[in-house]
Amino acid sequence: MKVVALDKFDWKHPGLGENAEAGGAKKFLHKHLSRLSDKGHDINLISAKHPDLKSRENIDGVDVMRTGLPHSKNLLFIYTLGQLIINYYIKKIQPDIILSVHSPLPWIILDDTPVVSVFHHVNDKESLRQRNGFVGSILYKWELWGVKRAIGQQIIAVSNDTRDDLMDFGHQQKNIKVVRNGVDSKKFTPGDKFEAPTVLYLGRLDERKGVDKIPSIYDNLVNRELDFDLHIAGDGEKKKYLRNFSKDKYNIRFHGFVSESKKVDLLTKSWLVILPSRKEGYGIVVLEANASGTPVVANNVRGLKESVKDSKTGFLEDLENTEEFCDRIQEILTEKELRKRLSKNCREFAQKHSWDEASSRLEDTLMSET
Repeated sequence: MKVVALDKFDWKHPGLGENAEAGGAKKFLHKHLSRLSDKGHDINLISAKHPDLKSRENIDGVDVMRTGLPHSKNLLFIYTLGQLIINYYIKKIQPDIILSVHSPLPWIILDDTPVVSVFHHVNDKESLRQRNGFVGSILYKWELWGVKRAIGQQIIAVSNDTRDDLMDFGHQQKNIKVVRNGVDSKKFTPGDKFEAPTVLYLGRLDERKGVDKIPSIYDNLVNRELDFDLHIAGDGEKKKYLRNFSKDKYNIRFHGFVSESKKVDLLTKSWLVILPSRKEGYGIVVLEANASGTPVVANNVRGLKESVKDSKTGFLEDLENTEEFCDRIQEILTEKELRKRLSKNCREFAQKHSWDEASSRLEDTLMSET
């Protein structure tokens, strides 16, 4: 089977000022495409050009073609200019099937090759407006058009919640296959924790991830006179804001972007992870934390409701209710038996998520459409 995958960035691309490799969507793409290649399929990925990356290279069996798109923060410009180039490559490669990653704007494919679309989540108008202002309102309308345009196609959703979001827009359940994220349970394993009680945030630093709430969470915990350290790891538009907040606070460690090995170390050693995201598809950091035996306190929203098992692998609380959100953090930090129980449950839950099993499900879906 010859596959062409379309995504705006590959997993080596720095993206819009961030390192894309750390994100769940790019890890999903990398793990699945490389496994399809291992099974003998001809896998091609078309993504955006970056001056620091080769225009073409083979990565883990995937032939990555970075087109002549400019490195720009203007997504509308990237997508508009890119359509002709993308369709040129599709015609040249002549794939059996196209795997189109919706993130957040649709690819306009001028070809009758079967298309399977991947949705990690569906953005809401307010979150796009907050992140992009007036342009965000335009992006929402464009994304909404893309979501509706995909009705009738075979869809891959990364969670039941994403599937339900798509059904709200008119997609039929029979056309949606759920293929969840996996986790490498040999790479992420339980180990010794930091001596001091440690709260970790690890992820993109933007409003959709709810990081603007980290200062109020920190202040609430300090007012309780708790003994704890807060580690913040990630990159994004709120980096300067959080770095400035962290200055002169003895118990905050601001890491910025961290390597994969450092991420593993932080997830293993931290006592708990907070995930205040306002929107998630499934939340791969939840699985990586769980595989490390580390519970998660998360915002009670779609996507996270599915990946965080309330009172079993962590807690779900309304982000806007800072008091109760911090109550759950305090419980984990101060109750040893609770931490032990949650940690055991976390590891068991994570081990149910295999990349190999997920990739077989994706392969079956693609094969059924060719």
